[in-house]
Amino acid sequence: MNVTGIIAEYNPLHNGHFYHIQQTRKVCNAKILIAVMSGNFVQRGEPAIVSKWERTKMALHAGIDLVLELPFLFATQNAERFSDAAVCILKYMQAQNLVFGSESGELTPLKRIAKILLHPDQAHFKQERSIGYARQMENTLLNTPELIPYIKHPNHILGIQYIRSILAQNAKILPITIQRKGSSYHHSEIVNTGFSSATAIRKLLFEERKVTSKIQTAVPEMTAKILNQVENYIDWNTLFPYLQIKVATNSANCLKQHLLVHEGIENRIKKIIPYETDFYDCMKRLKTKRYTWTRLMRTLLHITLSTHKKWESFSYTNIPYIKILGFNDNGRSYVKQMKKICPVPLISLPKETIHPLIDLEEKADIAYALLHHNLNRRTYLLKRRLQGPVLY
Repeated sequence: MNVTGIIAEYNPLHNGHFYHIQQTRKVCNAKILIAVMSGNFVQRGEPAIVSKWERTKMALHAGIDLVLELPFLFATQNAERFSDAAVCILKYMQAQNLVFGSESGELTPLKRIAKILLHPDQAHFKQERSIGYARQMENTLLNTPELIPYIKHPNHILGIQYIRSILAQNAKILPITIQRKGSSYHHSEIVNTGFSSATAIRKLLFEERKVTSKIQTAVPEMTAKILNQVENYIDWNTLFPYLQIKVATNSANCLKQHLLVHEGIENRIKKIIPYETDFYDCMKRLKTKRYTWTRLMRTLLHITLSTHKKWESFSYTNIPYIKILGFNDNGRSYVKQMKKICPVPLISLPKETIHPLIDLEEKADIAYALLHHNLNRRTYLLKRRLQGPVLY
């Protein structure tokens, strides 16, 4: 049986994602298509525009057979740790292929970079630890300058890390790339080709607070339907007052005990955050060459949700359980089969296993629900986390 994996966030699922899913099924002749998907908080360190349950429904409707959750701890890390955990899940689920989108559609240069990153000059890497992750990658490739342009694109960076993770874990997974269609990852305007970026879609949603005709051209019908059902979309400005309270009422030394807080950034956070009124204006003052925008957002998220620094020593290639978010009939049959041979528990409800990682996930889900001011919406999310997978 051909089992193929995709690693995604679907924030939200758009026409480019739908194209990727359909092409993956076709290229791999996949009988089972698995998506490992971020939960209620995504890799950039911000709340997802709609919940993991609604994004699971989007994925199943678009052709995914089985949606598995990438736990909060791993989903809100840099590309290396994000990839390690997601690939580990696919390895445990016996996926034979991992298909990812890329700007170039070229696999060979990405594989070359992944092999270099697998065995970098350790002394040089340590010496440069105070600079941003992207710069560290660039410095590691100084002897192969022809490869440097490939790390200037976000999907290339993730693809490289997927390949590195496969090699590092000795996973029997074949990496395959499909060239992206339409706008680049960071393009912030809706385009008339039908293939707009998730960034552009989220931007227009926050501006208009509804699904406009432009958005309808950029997403599948089910995505538009789900987005229309959500009355208030949340972002970092929703979360910002909670961060300000946490920063203002704790010492810099206390802030230092949180995940990803290093190199004295806690002092800068303490000095700036309590006195700002808009999160994004605050970020412009807070960011440095060392602390990029996304690294800062992840750091601030972990401060807000009280993620302790002890989690830095947790293994990102030794996932203790796999949480099922949703499946269709094919996915359900595969889960039944894998429950007999998977090396870790396959769970549908938090109560089915005991692990500190479950507690961390529960805390993140409760926080996400409480960010919604609409009482009906909040109640739905608080109750939904205690129910089983989405069925399609």
